[in-house]
Amino acid sequence: PFLFPANPPHPKGARSAEGTGSLVTKLDQNFDLWTGTDKTLAYSITNSTGASQNLSGFALWWLLQDEPGSASLLRLKTSGSGITTSTSVVSVVLAASLTAGCNLSGTYYTELSACDSSGNADILAVGYATINKKG
Repeated sequence: PFLFPANPPHPKGARSAEGTGSLVTKLDQNFDLWTGTDKTLAYSITNSTGASQNLSGFALWWLLQDEPGSASLLRLKTSGSGITTSTSVVSVVLAASLTAGCNLSGTYYTELSACDSSGNADILAVGYATINKKG
């Protein structure tokens, strides 16, 4: 349900994202990360009119993948595993322990998605993470 046409600018096949509901997808949410360090990503979510979107009651998840549509290398969810919300801001906490002993190094696709209580799903943000090996 979250597959989109290829968008060639990124060598790993970035996708142009269009949400399926009324929330606006933030593109190019790129960041750098060193393994074994903490990183908090903050996303301000708006609806199609540009107003802040209250995310109460939404299920949220964040994925790190080799490329769009591939298996998840990391998956965080609102149910106690790294995602919190404060009205219209989603915070994704990448704890140092998630990357400290992993073999991740390079550029990876990331995606933040949501589903409301009626089952309407949206991709809220997409981008790329560049993960560097520490030390």
